[in-house]
Amino acid sequence: GLVIDGPTVPNPPKPVNPEEDKCVEETYTDPDHAEYNIKVPPPPPELANTPLNENCSAVILKKLPEKLGGPGKFLIPCGFSELKCKALADLGASINLMSLSVWKKLGLPDLIPTQMTLELANCAICTPDGIARDVFVSVGKFTFPADFVVVDYESDPRVPLILGRPFLRTARALIDVHGVEMILCDEDKRLTLNMKHDTASYSNHPYRESVKLIN
Repeated sequence: GLVIDGPTVPNPPKPVNPEEDKCVEETYTDPDHAEYNIKVPPPPPELANTPLNENCSAVILKKLPEKLGGPGKFLIPCGFSELKCKALADLGASINLMSLSVWKKLGLPDLIPTQMTLELANCAICTPDGIARDVFVSVGKFTFPADFVVVDYESDPRVPLILGRPFLRTARALIDVHGVEMILCDEDKRLTLNMKHDTASYSNHPYRESVKLIN
């Protein structure tokens, strides 16, 4: 056949069907740069409903624990040679507190002077009368030594003492808030105190239940 030299007419590009091609490749030519290709990613797949297996269902559908109210106050039955009473266990107190009237009933040795200042829960600022050292506190079959800060204040006659962190640490107290119990330990022996009756029957007098050491 007859061959004629010269430019040829390119064939028209094949039309792109978006339904058939998941990825369309386009070519751009920049006069200052070499030819480069850009791939257009396909559209994201539609979200599908995936059934959960037994483990996933168990985690999501797990029953929540029952919501409970506060257990009330934890009271420790205490015994002295001249007095039997209950003391408020207060993790928020950095000292053990005793009213002056109780100190007089117990006939304890002279108080040691102190310069500390206390703030009661009713925001009253007071200066203690002194410190009673090495007071033996009997709880059930156990006896623990404790230092008390003695203050002249109106205390609840049923609960005239506050046992703070120093005593609770000495007694190695374990407090079960859910079970409303307290466990005291003396070496390898344990004493479990059930607080349910006391916490339910003890009336709320916030100003008699807490003390804060200022200095």
